[in-house]
Amino acid sequence: KLLSYRDTTISFTQDTEDEIISCFVGLVYKLTEKEFLPLLVQLLEWSGGSLEKSIAFYNLASQLSDKLQGLFLLFSGSIYINLVEKLQQCKPAEQTEEFESKKVKLSSGSDLSMYTLKTLYNMLRYDTSHTFITADRFDTLLPVLLDW
Repeated sequence: KLLSYRDTTISFTQDTEDEIISCFVGLVYKLTEKEFLPLLVQLLEWSGGSLEKSIAFYNLASQLSDKLQGLFLLFSGSIYINLVEKLQQCKPAEQTEEFESKKVKLSSGSDLSMYTLKTLYNMLRYDTSHTFITADRFDTLLPVLLDW
């Protein structure tokens, strides 16, 4: 519910969301792998409801991927396709219909771009065994990045 703060509050501040996410990261440290994966999938499903929820989710994902480093890669396969879709939706060259129809502010689209790219960056940065980006994942990601 607290992650919906961005979506429901007019007087939103980034500092407040960062504190909420910091507390959530502390909680994640106490979870087992079996407990964390369903929670991550549930949060991904929750984020599909609105742009603001997607921004909050990818802000969380970027911070989790930075804190958990290589451990996050164990779970990131479940969000990879969604991450590529979000990158495709918010490419700066052309706003997609979803963004245009909702009259999304440029800053919201750029926030989503920033957090998805940070998450992707951390996933690639901590993939020291070079097993995360398979040929299929590369083929999915490359056209999206080249269109940017």
